[in-house]
Amino acid sequence: MKKIILFLLFSMNLISAQGTDIDSLVSNQIKHLTENKINEFFIVEKYCIGCIDNESDCDYGNTYLYVFWKDKNESYFRKLDKCNSHQTKISDEIINNYMLNINKIEKESVKDYQIKKDTYSIVDHSTFSKFYFMFNGNIIIKKFDHYNLTTENLSPNMNYKYNNSLELIKLSEACDKVISKK
Repeated sequence: MKKIILFLLFSMNLISAQGTDIDSLVSNQIKHLTENKINEFFIVEKYCIGCIDNESDCDYGNTYLYVFWKDKNESYFRKLDKCNSHQTKISDEIINNYMLNINKIEKESVKDYQIKKDTYSIVDHSTFSKFYFMFNGNIIIKKFDHYNLTTENLSPNMNYKYNNSLELIKLSEACDKVISKK
C-alpha cells in the first residue's frame, strides 16, 4: 500500500513539475520577446489530457509550444522545444489577423458541448489549446477544449456553429496549418 501511495505522489509531482516547466518556458519566452522590443506576438500551447505520451526527445511530453511574432515588418513562427528549433518566416496574414481581431478574441469564449438546455457532454481525454496574447503590454490568456468544437449526429452540440465561428478558432486553425507544414 505504501508503494502505491508513493508512486501516486511521485506521479503527481512529475505531472506538476512538467506544468511548471511549461509555465517557465512561456514566461521566459515572453520576457525574451519583450526585452527585444517585440510587442506583436502570441504563444500557442497545445496539450492532451489522457493521451499516450509522445516519445520525442525534443518535445515536452504531450505539450507543444509555438510562438508567432512580427519583427521589423516580417512575421515568424518557431516551435519551442528542447532541440532549439529554428524560426521560420511566414506570411503576415496570421499576425495581421491577430492584431485586427484581438479585441473580439479577448471577449470571446468557447462554449461547452451542450446537448440540451441543461445537458452537457464531456470526454475523459481531449486536446486543448491555450493562447498567450501580448496586447497593449498585457498578456491575455484564452484556452479551449477541441472537443467543444465537434458535434455528432446522435447528440448534436448546440454550440457547434457558434464555437466554430469565433475569431479565436479561426486563428487557431490558421496556426494549425502553419504548424503542420513545419
